[in-house]
Amino acid sequence: MPEPGSPLSSSSVADATPVTLLVLPALFAASGCAALIYQIVWLERLALAIGSSAPSLGVVLATFMGGLGLGSLLASRFAGRASPLKQYALIELALAALGGVTLFGIPLLGGAYSALAGGSAWSLSVRLLVAAVALLPATMLMGATLTIVAPNIGTGGRGAG
Repeated sequence: MPEPGSPLSSSSVADATPVTLLVLPALFAASGCAALIYQIVWLERLALAIGSSAPSLGVVLATFMGGLGLGSLLASRFAGRASPLKQYALIELALAALGGVTLFGIPLLGGAYSALAGGSAWSLSVRLLVAAVALLPATMLMGATLTIVAPNIGTGGRGAG
């Protein structure tokens, strides 16, 4: 497996069949649409659980962007030897599972927030921190997807585009 940032071998470029080169962008587009849908749903769910849309928006955006960056960084450092498409499929399956868990888990966290923090001054801070921790695993997986697959799809010497 080539080191991150090293040039691709001719075999990895040759392995990219025309079907793969057509299907992969469609998969990435669908994955990106799903990520944006998750972001909107998380924002709405957190606004209901936390009770304020501005802090919810801040947590979702910060966690989303931070998770994308952290996931990409970790994926580039710990890339496995398995097939990149197999890794991509496993990441997407894990994302689907985490998406369902967070969809139903955020309202449950809303009740826990109320019970734990009550009406104290640090209540909102606790709510935002727990929400960020709940969303971080899914956003990290989202960030890992492109990093896992992109180095293994070459340009065939003609450059990007």
